[in-house]
Amino acid sequence: MEVQRLADTAEQLIVSQWDDFMDGYGRATARRKRDGSPVTDTDENIESRLHTLLEKETGIAAVGEETIGCVSSRGEEVARLHDAVEGLCYWVVDPIDGTSNYLRGNPSCAILGVLISNERPLIGVTSLPAFETTITSIVGEGLTVTVRGERRCFPMRKWGADDGGEELVEALVPDFLADTRRIVSGLIERPQPRLRISGCVGANLGLVAAAGVGTTVSMSPHVWDNGAGVCHLLARGAYVTDLRGNPWSIGSDGVIGGVEETVKQLSASLRRIGR
Repeated sequence: MEVQRLADTAEQLIVSQWDDFMDGYGRATARRKRDGSPVTDTDENIESRLHTLLEKETGIAAVGEETIGCVSSRGEEVARLHDAVEGLCYWVVDPIDGTSNYLRGNPSCAILGVLISNERPLIGVTSLPAFETTITSIVGEGLTVTVRGERRCFPMRKWGADDGGEELVEALVPDFLADTRRIVSGLIERPQPRLRISGCVGANLGLVAAAGVGTTVSMSPHVWDNGAGVCHLLARGAYVTDLRGNPWSIGSDGVIGGVEETVKQLSASLRRIGR
């Protein structure tokens, strides 16, 4: 199956989970995993269905956050990913990114999917059901944003070019980009080992990629949190590294993406505190 058809299929399958996602939005009850993070029946149900559907419709194996479970290191996470699938091409799913927001009825929560090929993202999907918005990208080709059925295409170009992406994101989530700029600037001046922007890594990375301007950061070490967003940023022409300034791959710690100079400043700042 060609790459564009794979992307279209993944987007359709992920959007097909919106009804179940929204049934529990602001109402679901959660239990705690071994690491203390919340999980709901909706997480497990969506992940199970997406595994089955993605494998059936694309012929490519799928794995997800709830399948891998709690891990003690990035190395263990990568090993479990490789144990769960055969080959170097597979889908990774996060059925509810931003579970705490989801439980409170905060719209910054998402369904994420990424196609990993040779340790790096090729296709990314970030679906924000509460915003009726989906971001889909293919590295080297560009990104699409669909808001309430209206689709906008953003071909890959120089990061920061004025192509309407910034206005689209500002209309969808007012003040998000300004808040992100403020947080990144503060982190460069006063680095800290942990950071919470909105409680949904996938939304943060995806919305900055859709805007095509500025710089964003994720301190999550998990491929299911970061993979789709990294794909979006690369597809839009952003400069992307891990927290230490190295090229991003599935074993990376965190993500910084956006303006090259700012990315380098932030990674240098974080290295000073050993992050």
